[in-house]
Amino acid sequence: EIFHNLSELTKLDLSGNNFQSLNSSVFNRLNKLLELHLDNNDITFLPSEIFHNLSELAILDLSRNHLKSLNSSLFNGLNKLLELHMGNNDITILPSEIFHNCPKLTVLDLTHNKLQSLNSSLFNRLNELLELHLDYNDITFLPSEIFHNFPKLTVLDLSHNKLQSLNSPLFNGLNELLELHLDSNNITLLPSEMFHNFPKLTLLDLSHNKLQSLNLFLFNRLNELLELHLDNNNINSIPLT
Repeated sequence: EIFHNLSELTKLDLSGNNFQSLNSSVFNRLNKLLELHLDNNDITFLPSEIFHNLSELAILDLSRNHLKSLNSSLFNGLNKLLELHMGNNDITILPSEIFHNCPKLTVLDLTHNKLQSLNSSLFNRLNELLELHLDYNDITFLPSEIFHNFPKLTVLDLSHNKLQSLNSPLFNGLNELLELHLDSNNITLLPSEMFHNFPKLTLLDLSHNKLQSLNLFLFNRLNELLELHLDNNNINSIPLT
């Protein structure tokens, strides 16, 4: 294989080519690789064991390909992975255990895919995650416990989906969150305690939804909030008492 003698390689950039597929053993000897860029290709399928020897990998970019589905063991062995970029693909579903062997992940980008739903245990072991980007998908529903294992999360982007309602415990435990993007959904109503667990939130975007009214106590505990976007809704009055 072409890379088998490059045992000291730390960065490999194969982005912007015309790859449609890759051999399962192509990266087998790259034990010291820290960054792998495969973005902007035409990849439709990845063999389940293709990354299994990349134990030092910190950054993996698979964005802007044509991936539709991923094997549940694809990321096994990537124990040091910090950033995983999979935006701008055609992914419709994610196996519930696909991220369970990436305990150090800090950035997960799934923007611009075709996800409609997410398994409640999908993110269970991502305790170090700082940023989660799920914008520009087709998500209609979120399990109430899906974000409960994110003690360090600072940015959550759920904008440009098809959410209509949100369960009040959905964001429980996100005590470090700074930015919450919920704009460009179909949200009609927000429970009064929806945002009561965000002591550090500085930006909340609820624009471009279908909100008609706001509960008087909705923003009661957002003492650090700097930006609040409520434009382009159907709100007809602001509660005062």
